[in-house]
Amino acid sequence: RELDGHLNEVRRSLGCGTVSYYNAAKEKYQLEIPEHTPVPDDFDLRSRKKGFRRFWSPFVKGKLCELLVAEKALEEGERDQMRKLFAMFNSHRGKWNDTVTCLSMLDSLLSLALVSQGECYTRPVLYEGLEPFVHVTKGIHPCIART
Repeated sequence: RELDGHLNEVRRSLGCGTVSYYNAAKEKYQLEIPEHTPVPDDFDLRSRKKGFRRFWSPFVKGKLCELLVAEKALEEGERDQMRKLFAMFNSHRGKWNDTVTCLSMLDSLLSLALVSQGECYTRPVLYEGLEPFVHVTKGIHPCIART
């Protein structure tokens, strides 16, 4: 809002209604002013394009400094929150490992059940209490069987 008010103030003081803001990657809020329009000495020339010059006014420079400070504080706060989130996640590592193990087992069993419904396939036989193993006799991979 302050920058919009400043833009209107610059338009009035220069007597030029076409003054607008131009935002480049790192140089935001440049006042884009037609080349023939005289500007105050305290305006800092930042860039040019055919028919226009782009400036920072002292007001814009001050607001950009405030913006930089606010962006750094935001970045620091985000980093701190991410650290806290990762620490909280890590404090429940055992639960997450158990969850992933169960989900991977469920995914494997559901995939086997789905494939076994097709023609020429049989249901797998599951044994409890043994070390995990897979024994396939005359097996055909489902992707190869489609071709």
